[in-house]
Amino acid sequence: MLFKIEISEEAENQIFEAYFYYSEISESLGKSFNTELINTIDYLREKPGYFQSRYNGVRIVLTTKFPYSVHYVIKNETVFVLKILHQKQFYK
Repeated sequence: MLFKIEISEEAENQIFEAYFYYSEISESLGKSFNTELINTIDYLREKPGYFQSRYNGVRIVLTTKFPYSVHYVIKNETVFVLKILHQKQFYK
């Protein structure tokens, strides 16, 4: 079974900011970041429960090639992506 993915407006803004940052360095780096994030989120469609709950029911998955983490919750058959944070940022 594949889970539905919902991305919060805040997470969308964070994705855009990170993509823009990497694209300013190199267009190919921006594309690589985008591909990495898509692959990470697609993995959550298949196995969202694979990652343990860290705080208040929020789960975290790390990207493999970039220092970012995807913070999400699972409700019914939907994965709600709350934030996309650089690993040196603190979730508030």
